[in-house]
Amino acid sequence: MSLWAITSGRHGEPAEESPPPEARQPQPTAEPEEPPPPSRSTQAVKPPPEPDPEPPSAGPRQPPPVVKAKDETGPPPNSTAPSERVAAVRAEIEALKNEAVQIAESLVREYPDSTDGIGLLGTVYVNCGQSAKAWQCWEQVLRQDPKRPDVYAAMAVVALRKEEYEKAAELCRNGLAGSGGIPELHRYLAEALNGMGRPEEAVTQLQRAIRMAPGDGDSHYCLGMSYSLLNEYGKAKASYEKAIQLQPGNPRSHYGLAVACAKLGLEDQSEQSMKQYQKLQAESMGQQRSRRGVEVEFDVPRYRRILAGTCVHAATVHGRHQGLRKAEELLRRGAAVDPQDTTCRIQLALLFLQTKREPEAAALCKELIEIEPNNAGHYLHLAMIHARLQQFDAARLAAKKAVDLAPGNEECRRVLDQLQGRK
Repeated sequence: MSLWAITSGRHGEPAEESPPPEARQPQPTAEPEEPPPPSRSTQAVKPPPEPDPEPPSAGPRQPPPVVKAKDETGPPPNSTAPSERVAAVRAEIEALKNEAVQIAESLVREYPDSTDGIGLLGTVYVNCGQSAKAWQCWEQVLRQDPKRPDVYAAMAVVALRKEEYEKAAELCRNGLAGSGGIPELHRYLAEALNGMGRPEEAVTQLQRAIRMAPGDGDSHYCLGMSYSLLNEYGKAKASYEKAIQLQPGNPRSHYGLAVACAKLGLEDQSEQSMKQYQKLQAESMGQQRSRRGVEVEFDVPRYRRILAGTCVHAATVHGRHQGLRKAEELLRRGAAVDPQDTTCRIQLALLFLQTKREPEAAALCKELIEIEPNNAGHYLHLAMIHARLQQFDAARLAAKKAVDLAPGNEECRRVLDQLQGRK
């Protein structure tokens, strides 16, 4: 297992390996906790819809970031804040948008034979509310390279958001035809099929997605929805329970489980699940309290996350072309613009390790621990870096913390065992 193989795992569970920027292979991305908006036909078994997700990136394809924004939302349009403050917020957001666009455009200029730049530009546009421009960029990508499943996935999410289910299904099928099978595309296709009133077919797609990515809680959750639409509440209950096991903090899975249990006459479990849903939903509302009632044009943290994500994707492209200095510059910028972003820091730490700068990588691990103090992976990687530096006491302390946070993780236990007795 390579360094950072479990960093993005939930509650210490293993996640997919995360190679250095230049070694990454393209794959679709999506925000982990907010799948495409619900279809009309699933409303009976879903809690109130959450904010629309940002679509998967159609730039350089890599694992999704885990982003947590600072609570720095600017004043809403009807705020009594001084006009100077409103103008300053608008100016900051406009600068963040322009910087993200410029980064993507620079990739188009520097690597004209690659479709990564124009694909990333499309993602920036759609995240900034310019879906028509984004669609034009993605169509240009597909004319140059029709075998880009990540682009089809990004377009499918936009279509799902508009409840254009037939178009979303066609895009997913086109993407699957040009790939060996992408779990997210099967899941998006299932969303579209549910919206079209064809949950039986959705079940088939979700079963395929789960065979390819059994740890994807979103697919298990969607499978629960499909079974609920088919009135197969026993199977729906099992799917929701698996989704909760994988993503215990997803309130919608608890809601779905509450409904399924109620249909099965399991009143106590239904009540317990509904209480858990309400608790998680209240926490989520509290975290987003400054965003409620705030128009997108005043949501400063959102555009910081967009810029940070753009930096990561652009750095990946430069890394594949051996442009490590430019990649480092972009990752540093992404980390600076969003102090709570983990992906920039993880990729920057990997770059430091590649260039034999272990002390700087260790410093980034400590930053990651401050951001996510309960993530066993960060402690594990800090332990491994300390071991490289022959700092075995510090390595054992970090590995012990990783085991404490994830006692069932074999990799954490193995590293701690290997460090015992080292001097």
